[in-house]
Amino acid sequence: MEVALLILAVLVIAAVAAISASGFNRTVTSGVGSAIDVITSETIARAGQT
Repeated sequence: MEVALLILAVLVIAAVAAISASGFNRTVTSGVGSAIDVITSETIARAGQT
């Protein structure tokens, strides 16, 4: 459950940052890529803690 909330928060932050930035399409692409990187590393970290 915590991981799901974390993922949701990261995606929302990435989406808001992408929408407010210039160069919309490029920003969305890099924002999503960054969000995926963060989610992956966070998920691995949390899985390691369990």
